Amino acid sequence: MRLVFITPGILAALLAGCITNVHVTGKPGSTNLSGVYRFAGTGRVRPDQLANPLINWSDIAESSKLELDQRGNEEIYARYTNKSGNLVERNVTLRDASDEAIFRRGELSFKKRIPILDAQIFPGYARQSVGTRFFKDQDGNLRVIGFFTETGLMLFLFPFVDHHEDGVMLEADDP
Repeated sequence: MRLVFITPGILAALLAGCITNVHVTGKPGSTNLSGVYRFAGTGRVRPDQLANPLINWSDIAESSKLELDQRGNEEIYARYTNKSGNLVERNVTLRDASDEAIFRRGELSFKKRIPILDAQIFPGYARQSVGTRFFKDQDGNLRVIGFFTETGLMLFLFPFVDHHEDGVMLEADDP
């Protein structure tokens, strides 16, 4: 029988690899998301990476205008044209815990837990969640950031966080 010892160097390398963060930079430039924005596609971002109950990114028509109407910190309405040419209207109550919608300091965020999508490398415990953040930048454009987060305990001992973000920008439509 062989005994395996974990040296401090191996332990440090293991712990250093336990936190992965890829963030999209940007800060809210307004405390209200109301406005009309031009949608020009999601580019390299897949629509499923922007999961939220307000806008179906896979169904919004190219070159459509997205209108957001925020009513205080209570409700937000979205209007846009879908790929079939129909007007879509949706609203989200910002205090509704089922959507996990949070509006704070000019940023609207949705987050929900999802089932584990892939096989774990090590035994342990993991949780995965996806979501989307909306905010108006300093130039009045709407920034939409989709994120994926996995947290847990590797080998039931070492905490880890894996967080990735990707986003799109919708230009403000000047009246």
